[in-house]
Amino acid sequence: GELELTVDNITAQHTTILPVAVKPYFIARGAAIHEFVAFDLVNSYPNMESFHPIGFWIDDRGQVYLLSKFEEDVKTLDNIDWNLDKFDVLDRHFEPFDALMASAQILARMHSRGLVHKEAQIKNMAKDSKGTRIVDLTNMRRIFSSEFINDESVRLMILNDFTQLIESVNRRSYLLETNST
Repeated sequence: GELELTVDNITAQHTTILPVAVKPYFIARGAAIHEFVAFDLVNSYPNMESFHPIGFWIDDRGQVYLLSKFEEDVKTLDNIDWNLDKFDVLDRHFEPFDALMASAQILARMHSRGLVHKEAQIKNMAKDSKGTRIVDLTNMRRIFSSEFINDESVRLMILNDFTQLIESVNRRSYLLETNST
């Protein structure tokens, strides 16, 4: 969802309204903190970008929400079955191969920096005017070169990232073909 966050700056005596994106965490509060840190880490690398976290909000029931800078015109790469309108910045659907290539490039950058997504799908990769970005880092894990060399499970996580990605493109392609017949 989208929310306007009002920030009162007592020393400057003015109010700033900042549009924010809101992501709820229904089960584990720790996942919100993990994703905040993961966003910051990914954004610290050149040629990799994700959303920009700004904080948390906890409602009256204790429900935790991650707040990030709201950015318009970010489209996930699974938009091959979305309806386009004349205001769509991308003005086209991603073809399955284009979505796969863009997502694979992101994963390769992540893996080369010792990061495993662990939920790699085209719906978790997005495109905007600045390029391709990584979405949903709730399960991201950092690995180290010593683990990569000596740990079979780490190699399997990396392989699984690519397998999940390819399967997500195949599912979308199948749905698109089924709906068009």
